[in-house]
Amino acid sequence: DYGYANVKMKVLKKKHDFIQSVSLSKATPSRIAIYLKDNLSVMEEIDESSSYEYEVELEELSLPIAKESRVGVIKVLKNNKVITTQDLIVLEDISKISFLSYFVQQFKNLFYGFV
Repeated sequence: DYGYANVKMKVLKKKHDFIQSVSLSKATPSRIAIYLKDNLSVMEEIDESSSYEYEVELEELSLPIAKESRVGVIKVLKNNKVITTQDLIVLEDISKISFLSYFVQQFKNLFYGFV
């Protein structure tokens, strides 16, 4: 009973919460949204109110990327120590852009990037 009376599970972020977006020049879509695979939770004492830091580590991404594939991990740190981790995923299929589309994209960037 000591554990239930003194410790609580705190949900820091919920399943499928948006974490960040990443730009991939040869992907369609070119900006990839990255989400949590499951809830990100920590155990803490009931009377404790801690602050946490987050560290995102992305894997080397190679195209295509299937829906719900792991693309990295998020680490929760407290006092510079990792206390838990959770997988990061994409929620849509990411495909490789065709050569013609890539050429057109680069052509637009060349001219519109200098305006």
